[in-house]
Amino acid sequence: MKKKGFTLIELIAVIAVIAVLSVMVLPSIINIFNKNVDTITQIQENEILDSAKMYVEDYCNNPMNSDYKQDCNSNFKVIDENTRYVCISYLQSKGLVDNVYYEDTTCNGLVVFNKDDMDVFSNGKTYLYCGSDYRTDGKDYSSYCN
Repeated sequence: MKKKGFTLIELIAVIAVIAVLSVMVLPSIINIFNKNVDTITQIQENEILDSAKMYVEDYCNNPMNSDYKQDCNSNFKVIDENTRYVCISYLQSKGLVDNVYYEDTTCNGLVVFNKDDMDVFSNGKTYLYCGSDYRTDGKDYSSYCN
C-alpha cells in the first residue's frame, strides 16, 4: 500500500528549515529598511540645506532690495558673531521647503550657518527634530525654533 502525503518528521524538518532561514534573513531585511529610512532623511536634510542656502543668498548675502534685507534681519537669527540660523518652519511658510517626515512624525528644526573665510554665511548644516527623536548628530538646537 502506497502512502500519500508527508510524514510528521518531514513536516517538522521543513518547518525547522523555514524557521532557520527566517532567522537568518529577517535581520538583513530590517537593516535594509532602516538604511532606506536614514537615506530618505539625509536626502530631505540636503534639500532643506539647499533651500536655506538659496534663501540666505537671495535675502541676506545679496539682497535685491530693502524688503529682502529687512526679512533677513528678522528671520536669519543670531547665535553668535559667526553663527546664524533660519528655522525650517519659516522656510516652509515662504514655500521654500515641504513638510519633513520621519516614521510618520512631522519634523521641525533649523539650518545653522557659519561664516566662511570670505566673511559670508555659506557653510550650513541642517538639524532635524522629529518628535522626541533627535535625527541629526551634533549640538542641541531643539529649543531655538519652538
